Amino acid sequence: MIAAESGHWYTETGAPCYEVPNKSKPGQMRQVTLTDARKLNLFPSVTTILKMAAKPGLEIWKQKQMLLAALTLPKIEGETLDQFAERVVKDAAHEAEVKRDIGKQIHAEIEKAIENAVSGQDYDPKYRQHVYGSMLAIDQFGKFHSEKSFSHRLGYGGKVDLHNDNVLIDIKTTEFGKDDLKTLFDEHKMQLSAYAHGLGLHCRKFILFVSTSEPGLVRLVEHTEHDKALKMFLCLLSYYQAKNNYYPEMKNGH
Repeated sequence: MIAAESGHWYTETGAPCYEVPNKSKPGQMRQVTLTDARKLNLFPSVTTILKMAAKPGLEIWKQKQMLLAALTLPKIEGETLDQFAERVVKDAAHEAEVKRDIGKQIHAEIEKAIENAVSGQDYDPKYRQHVYGSMLAIDQFGKFHSEKSFSHRLGYGGKVDLHNDNVLIDIKTTEFGKDDLKTLFDEHKMQLSAYAHGLGLHCRKFILFVSTSEPGLVRLVEHTEHDKALKMFLCLLSYYQAKNNYYPEMKNGH
């Protein structure tokens, strides 16, 4: 299951807790809220903490999607400017959701391939080139564990895409071509450092960028500013905790 980012919470043992029973709709589940977290002593995810800071790269991408929608949507006769603007917003949101779903699927198929030797689970042939390019890029680092979740005594949790004793990798799917350079934004660096700190790993850290527009094209970019990025993340964590007056604790010696 791929949970929405806003639903990423972890118990003090590090187990994911993305949903709780919906009391108003018996038999159904809903996303965890901060109110639920207070009752259950849940730890917010790294991605939740990172929302405390602006993400210029993401905002530029959103603006581009909006502009493309405005340029490509045909106007309807008699439609007001406000009505057209509303359709543009909805169309951009829909296209963004479609692209996110494709990215999530590619991400999942890469992890299936990592686990294949143990579970025998096959990945979708439709994403063969994406998987092959990714595996070729990371094969130099040996075998990996995937989807390892944790909680840290400082009051945050997370789930790491790929790691072993020497390397930690987070997978990012996005549109880019062979002539495009890929660099790390501050949120990438903070995420990698927070994950390594959360797992107690002193290791090399990478973002594996996987192109959704050119199957098989990947970029493996290393993060080398660990101390700086960790300090930045811990400042955001303190801000999040003070803003919400919420400080989850390790109560059972984990």
